[in-house]
Amino acid sequence: KLDQFITLIGGGMDSEVAAREAFGDLQSLEGDFVRYVGRSLFTYVRADIEASVRRETFPLRPLTAAEAAGAMALFHAAMDQRAAATAAIADATKAAPPAADGYLAEALLLDRGGKRDEARAAYERAVLGGSTSGYAHYRLASLRWKPDMDRETMAGIEKLLLSAVAAIPRHAPSNAMLGEVRSLLGTGEGLPFARRAIALSPGRPGYRLVAARILMRQKKYEEALKEAELGLGLVQSEDDQREAKALVAAIEQARAR
Repeated sequence: KLDQFITLIGGGMDSEVAAREAFGDLQSLEGDFVRYVGRSLFTYVRADIEASVRRETFPLRPLTAAEAAGAMALFHAAMDQRAAATAAIADATKAAPPAADGYLAEALLLDRGGKRDEARAAYERAVLGGSTSGYAHYRLASLRWKPDMDRETMAGIEKLLLSAVAAIPRHAPSNAMLGEVRSLLGTGEGLPFARRAIALSPGRPGYRLVAARILMRQKKYEEALKEAELGLGLVQSEDDQREAKALVAAIEQARAR
């Protein structure tokens, strides 16, 4: 409606007439507004942000033509404007050297379309091309993840997740997956990353189960059982419930040996 009002004003229509055309009866609108601001309860969303960020920490430099095209490709991909995104991706990836953001935009579109193998290949190109996107590194790690991975695959995933967490420290999924893979590899302490994921998203049962699996590998069965039971209490889907119950049973069995 605001767009319609601006268009009418731009066309030379009187402002009062344009307001009536766009918004209808302004008195009824005013009544709704008064009732809204007079409420005692309001809906809101809490967002955790970094309060110490300073403008000076973001250096300025001109973008190359390929980088500008990559940035536009990401914007159009985020808006799901596929035709515009595809054109910008072509400009970004055909340049010499190609812009990593062009491959990332391509990966996002393919991922959204459910083309996992093609998306993975595009994420690979983005990361190899020097993408600094923490999400690109996280998503590539998750697409590489599979049952019965060898150590080389897990080591590659760990490297990707370390980059993801360095870029976006407050990304809970990256922290949880990094904790899991470090526990599997035995290359470092994984539990703090799982704990951080829980602190960032305490309502997600999967992060409790990650912590439980790490503790079970450490043979800390009482702590593992506590985390698994907390996760079980948070599950909402039948699949998650089966996973949590199976983990509780596995911990109890290991503890009884």
